[in-house]
Amino acid sequence: MSREARIGLLALISILSLVWGYKFLKGKNLFKSSYTFYVEYKQIDGLNVSTPVFINGMEVGTVQDIYLKPDNQQIIIVVLDVTSKVKIPKNTIAGDHFHGIHGWQGVESVIWLYVYG
Repeated sequence: MSREARIGLLALISILSLVWGYKFLKGKNLFKSSYTFYVEYKQIDGLNVSTPVFINGMEVGTVQDIYLKPDNQQIIIVVLDVTSKVKIPKNTIAGDHFHGIHGWQGVESVIWLYVYG
């Protein structure tokens, strides 16, 4: 293998590693397929990006993004990234649950997906 080919291969591997590392640090795994859900809230006290998403007590994803709805600044859009291994029924409702950890030390927040019917 020529010197130029080795340098090109090293550059390609470096670029791919940087892209993967950037996505990994943002909480997105390139090797897992997932669904994206957009949930509207009026208030999200204590909710942050990377907050876990649960179904029946099992962690199935994370909060990927939080932003204000462009046409109605009173509504907050929460973007959920849920693993594709979990089948989400159409009658599922997203709710939030906030509870304290060790009293005064902080608040942990989670998103629960409730399945009705």
